[in-house]
Parts: sequence; structure tokens; C-alpha cells
Amino acid sequence: LAFTVKASPVEIQDIRPLSPRLAPFQPAGRIQGVVTGEARAWSLAALSLGGEVSLSGLSLKPGEEFPPLRAITGTIHFKGNTLETSQLSATAGSSTIQGKGTLKGFSSPEFSLAFRSRRLDPRDLGMKPPAGEELILQKVSGTISSQGGVVTLKQVGATINETPLKVGGTIRMKPQLQYDLTASS
Repeated sequence: LAFTVKASPVEIQDIRPLSPRLAPFQPAGRIQGVVTGEARAWSLAALSLGGEVSLSGLSLKPGEEFPPLRAITGTIHFKGNTLETSQLSATAGSSTIQGKGTLKGFSSPEFSLAFRSRRLDPRDLGMKPPAGEELILQKVSGTISSQGGVVTLKQVGATINETPLKVGGTIRMKPQLQYDLTASS
């Protein structure tokens, strides 16, 4: 099986009916690019992709507890079974976040995401600060990766109410949720 998909600038909501898996995320915005693919068998593990897709003003709703991600811009590059992004920018609520990421493998995906934000309101990520407290994170940055059910936080840091804080460690998802995190200020 081989295919090529070419998209002149197109509104993603116009092609959403072609992929019902996208519907829960309510995507909107403009995409453009060329993606080629080849698979020797009917499985995600056998899929190899090439090309790139540019995102402009894209928006997504990641889940009920999260505000929509808006104004997503950047480029996704496809290389074999790997997706890499250029520097992406997105807005969640009142917070702007920049990041660059990699997704490797389609059947057992691994990912890595380096991110930063000058000012981040935790409510924009679905977190609620303690009642009656204003909590704003500044100078947020770090790298989060996931492989084999283990999420690794590397040099995740922020300034919280003028106090610098760094967190690192792992979160194991299976067989039961287990945290091994270190925090320092």
C-alpha cells in the first residue's frame, strides 16, 4: 500500500468527516502540506511516512477538563515512523506555550517534548490552585518524554510566586501509578 496526500491550504474542519477520530478534539484552522506513506502490511508498525504539514491558526479541544488550545502554528515533519515538529506555538486560555517535539513509532509510541512559557496560569492546563489563591508560574521550561509506560521529567522548572522550583524524575503508569520525583528550589 502506498499513498500521497497533498493539501493546498485547507480548513481542517472541512476534512474532519474523513477522520472520525478527530471529532472529539473539535479541530479547526488551516493546514497545508504533502504526506507520502507506504506500508507492507495492514498495521501501524509497518507504516512509513514522509513529507510535512504546516499548521496555521489551528485549534483543538484536548478534553473536557482542559481549555481549548488555540492559535497553534508550526510544521510537522514526517520521516519513516517518526514525527518531528518545528518550534510550535499555541495558546491555552491566557497562556502562550512554545515547544518542539518528537513522536517515534505508531504502534508503541514514544515521545519527547521540550517546552517553555514566559507566563503560565495552571488553570489553562486544567489544574486548580488552592481556593482563594492566585498562582501564576513564570519562566516555565523543561522536557517531558514517555517510553514504555514511563514518563520522564527533565529539568522542569518554573518560578512560582517569585520562588524558583525545579522538578525531575519519573512517573510509571503501569502496573500501578508510581511517582519518583525530586523537587528543589
